[in-house]
Amino acid sequence: MDYITLDKSKFPLVQVTFNFGNPTLNDYMLFLEGQIKLFSMKKPFALYLDARKVGYLSSDIRIAQGKFFKDYKIELNAYCVGAVILVNSPFVSMMLNSISVIENLPKDMYTTFNEAEALNKIEEFLSKIKVASSS
Repeated sequence: MDYITLDKSKFPLVQVTFNFGNPTLNDYMLFLEGQIKLFSMKKPFALYLDARKVGYLSSDIRIAQGKFFKDYKIELNAYCVGAVILVNSPFVSMMLNSISVIENLPKDMYTTFNEAEALNKIEEFLSKIKVASSS
């Protein structure tokens, strides 16, 4: 089973589902490569990350994510209007927040335990894209 499912069928909504809890660094790098491919579309998008199955993220993974934020800051700010991360554990939320120690998070990244709240926030991000494309 792949670590992630990346669904672009509702683009500009990109849904990422993490399918199991404890990835290897290689599993995680495949996730980051999927995000990099999104930038090549050169169109704005919103990320909805369902991380409810995520377990432990090793320090190597957290460092790789922080490096990704640093290396792709321009692309993230140009194309990703926002990201919502749905979690079910304070521990996972804490691990995600620890990434910000390595590198400042991109604009409009939102973490929540509540699915309805997550869906409302992603709709807010998608409306930014609709407004921008209609002007």
